[in-house]
Amino acid sequence: MPDTSPPSGPSPNGSKTGPTGPPRKRNVTSRDRNGCITCRKRHLRCDKTHPECNNCLKMNRMCEGYIVNRIAFCDETLLTTEKAKGKIPKRPRGRVAKRVVVDATINTTANEIAIERSLRGLEEPQPQPQPQPDTTDLVAGVMVPVAEANDWMLQEWALSLWPQDDQAQPIDDASPSSLIDVNPATSNALIDLTALDIYSPSIAPSPSALQLLTVRGEKQPQFLCTPLDAEYIQRLRSGGIDGLTTILPIQDMIVDQAVMAPHCWSAALAVSALTFSKQGFVSTHNSRYHAIQHYRNAVQSVKRTFPQESPGAFQNVNPGDLLGWFLTRLLLANFDLCRGNLSSWRHHLRIAGRIFSSWHQRILVDSRGRQLAHAFARMALLVELQNGDMALTRVQDMNPGVASQLNTMMEQSESSRDRLLALIRNVSKLEIKFRYQPELHEKWTRKLELIDAKLTEWQSNLPGSELPVDTGVADAVKFPVNPGSSMPSLEVTPLTFPNSANPYTCAVNYAHFLCARMRVRTRYLPNGGKINPPETESTVLYTCRIAAGLSPLGCARANAFGHGMMPALVGAYRWSNNPQARHWITSWLKGYEEEGGREGLWNVQQTRRLLSFLDDEIRRRTSTSGRWDIIAARIEEEDDSSDKGSMSSDESMTDASFPTQGDLDWSFSPSTALSPFRVVVHSRSPDGWATDHYVVT
Repeated sequence: MPDTSPPSGPSPNGSKTGPTGPPRKRNVTSRDRNGCITCRKRHLRCDKTHPECNNCLKMNRMCEGYIVNRIAFCDETLLTTEKAKGKIPKRPRGRVAKRVVVDATINTTANEIAIERSLRGLEEPQPQPQPQPDTTDLVAGVMVPVAEANDWMLQEWALSLWPQDDQAQPIDDASPSSLIDVNPATSNALIDLTALDIYSPSIAPSPSALQLLTVRGEKQPQFLCTPLDAEYIQRLRSGGIDGLTTILPIQDMIVDQAVMAPHCWSAALAVSALTFSKQGFVSTHNSRYHAIQHYRNAVQSVKRTFPQESPGAFQNVNPGDLLGWFLTRLLLANFDLCRGNLSSWRHHLRIAGRIFSSWHQRILVDSRGRQLAHAFARMALLVELQNGDMALTRVQDMNPGVASQLNTMMEQSESSRDRLLALIRNVSKLEIKFRYQPELHEKWTRKLELIDAKLTEWQSNLPGSELPVDTGVADAVKFPVNPGSSMPSLEVTPLTFPNSANPYTCAVNYAHFLCARMRVRTRYLPNGGKINPPETESTVLYTCRIAAGLSPLGCARANAFGHGMMPALVGAYRWSNNPQARHWITSWLKGYEEEGGREGLWNVQQTRRLLSFLDDEIRRRTSTSGRWDIIAARIEEEDDSSDKGSMSSDESMTDASFPTQGDLDWSFSPSTALSPFRVVVHSRSPDGWATDHYVVT
């Protein structure tokens, strides 16, 4: 048998011979066309995480997003027509064949045309202005329904932010500052809007609202179509929306028309109309309807203007449009927070956080951007206070350097409320660590003492108008025994803030300061239990006196977009051993029922039931195990599992997820108050650590 082994001797070209091992693998793993653009350029495997892959986040690179292949449907209409005529054309084959994409405008219904026009805004150049039509004709035009009577979500809306093609046209250009045709001959006069009162004959614009439509020599934002819109925008400009100006400087933004794109106006009017429906300024049905329609217009206009909201899509967006988009997202987030949809609230803020993380340098260029960045830092802190697991500043959502910059904004803010909220966040984090590891007593004590010193400094820097004033009553706290009751009750004399321009804000701030200082001075023992500071009960009673000077309804409205009074009172309830004080707190919290049982971030109805449930569970566990210490307890929202790490775009926000009038019903419902909810409780007992999930019925 011939020898088939290779010949001995030097190999050709002088190459060395030896054992040939497996070829070395490069870090090029796939030719998958579905990865992000950045990974495909660098020939790396992409994990296809939307909207940005984790590879780009880990390498601190900007993910350029994904290429979405559009599906084109062939139109067989021409082919069918040719067949009917007896002319059957040959179908072109191969790549050179061009498919005819269906033009949906041919068979578009009247409903779709109306919605398309109302959402088109000012993206297309408008024709030259026509002579101003009669006001009654305009009313008749906007009142013509284009859908079935029961399909109110598709009806043409009289308060549409943008005029229809056959209605009023802009004065001289396509800017948001002129959206109603105004006859130049009406200078120094008021536009007669009384004929536009189509919702209620009793509603008429106030003189101050009509002044917004006064035509003077300068250019005015003439986009208001009804008296109600005039009222909405007047409240935005005058700071009449309770609680919003402490979170978002909408008053400064609304004056500067350069940053206000059409979707900005829709989002701002949605928030204003929503607060109108809660406070009963106008017909509740009408204002709810307006709020829903403005919200839909804002979301759909943003989707049209910015089809992709990934960081790479904003690379060529000019700073003005970027600020307009950023402001719109913050307004939409506050709208959802005000109606109690925390999942959508975080959704809008998470999208805004991703873009801010990539383009914060462009946003911080001018004063408007710095104001919006500070407002976003405030909202991100509120998200963390409400649920730390859903924080916007996590590594997978934001650059750590940008997150640190946001924290610095709050800690060094000129607002005493911002600085206090930053301290409360640090107190909560250290408190949970102390409860988890009480063995590291000295370490946590040193850190808590530093925060205690900062709280004392915060109090010393408060102006006199933000300090509580005692009325000088001798018996400010009394425990009278009511007839027919064996247990005495609690009666307190209120502490007021008579010199403050915003007494609700000052009262909430000082109550939270007292609660935070009480928590900072508490020490936890390695064998379980805690040592409360000596002034605990006096602090609890002092907090009750501050709350006694306020009404729960006023607190709910003043803090509709923020933290509120409830957390301070819940802290006082948990630290107090006085049954009269605990009963007084629960009775005071019942006053939120008139406002639907919510205060900004918090569901007060569920919190009251949670306090009662934890009291019963502590008594039950203590009787069986001897000791049961709660480390942390949180109400688990229904969408917590889907919200964690979610960064879905607005494509997932279908029409079914838009708010309806039923979602904006603020009336107290006993059935809703008694509906079951889930609770997560982290605890420590002699048996060890435990995380329990309960259903509170």
